[in-house]
Amino acid sequence: MKINGHTKIAGLIGNPIAHSLSYTLHNAALEALGIDACYLPFPSPDTSSLKNLVSMMRTPGFVGANVTIPHKENIIPMLDSIDRNAQRIGAVNTITKQLDGTLLGKNSDAEGFLLSLENASIQYTNRNVFLIGAGGAARAVAMILAPHVASITIWNRTPAKAQKLLFELRKKDFPNNISLSFCADPSSYPLPPKSILIQCTPLGKEDEMPPHPQLDKSHTVIDLLYQYTPLLQQSHALGAQIQDGSSMLIHQAAISFSWWFSVPPPIEIMYRSLHKQRKIV
Repeated sequence: MKINGHTKIAGLIGNPIAHSLSYTLHNAALEALGIDACYLPFPSPDTSSLKNLVSMMRTPGFVGANVTIPHKENIIPMLDSIDRNAQRIGAVNTITKQLDGTLLGKNSDAEGFLLSLENASIQYTNRNVFLIGAGGAARAVAMILAPHVASITIWNRTPAKAQKLLFELRKKDFPNNISLSFCADPSSYPLPPKSILIQCTPLGKEDEMPPHPQLDKSHTVIDLLYQYTPLLQQSHALGAQIQDGSSMLIHQAAISFSWWFSVPPPIEIMYRSLHKQRKIV
């Protein structure tokens, strides 16, 4: 990759982000398409650094950025506008710079997650869903699944955050009479057979086991972390269907890429670059 005075810049805003594989995906796609741009890390450990980064994004050369933990919600008031999908979800994972220089917040997580399920032939219609977490990723997952599933139960370390997400879900007019509830103690929760458990927190990055209901081989277990976490290892040993977050990572990245550069990226090259990088790390 050659950097020159015309190179456009995109990147990843969040903390921590050194571990992310997004740089590999986007830069491989940019190189394959011959686009004069690069995708860089923009660490932002606090609100002050986040504000500085948003200001920097307004300067020429920047086309946008992805946003990850912990800023998907608190970045919203710093932007000029957010689209209807991001408003509905209540979280932004992509910033795009408009032709007039203003910053628009969007969300590719929800569609990326649904595409990851469909690619793995995971049936979700009319199933019961148990969500671990209530942050930006969990919000996207809950909002995209709610019109299709029988129930969503949420556990979060901060109960008020889970209750807030449930309150917002209850305000929506879903056609399927979905059941929405809060779980105070996952370890004693009787998870119905054939339920889908979706882990949406950082728990597992350092080999932690998140609190969860008892699992069996009838369940489907999805961990949005893109690694073989202890939760996935345990679930696989039980015979449950499992999926990590790598497919969602690629699909949401591809959507964001197309927003910035007005061309779809080569998905197969993104997959190959991710597979190669995961072998290295």
